[in-house]
Amino acid sequence: MRDSEFEFIRTLVYERSRISLDPRKRELVAARVAKRLRERGARTFAQDEFSSVVYGMPKAARENDGAETTLPLAGIAAFLARSVPPGAALPAAAIAS
Repeated sequence: MRDSEFEFIRTLVYERSRISLDPRKRELVAARVAKRLRERGARTFAQDEFSSVVYGMPKAARENDGAETTLPLAGIAAFLARSVPPGAALPAAAIAS
């Protein structure tokens, strides 16, 4: 989760409920967002501990059922390729990256 995404969610939660999310809750928020996406049919994954430099967010995603699978860094591209239906349009941001 990028800083801007966390700040968006943090602001939204505060505006609607007056609950202030501490920056240390970023991993938990990311894991819960991943879980909601997964519940709605999105394919989700987490990088495995062995190939991660920092394992905080991937670990939180796995512990909170936000990731359907754990992959080594080298396996992520293949997982993504299998997850996109043939002929599906990709967002311009994904192509430019």
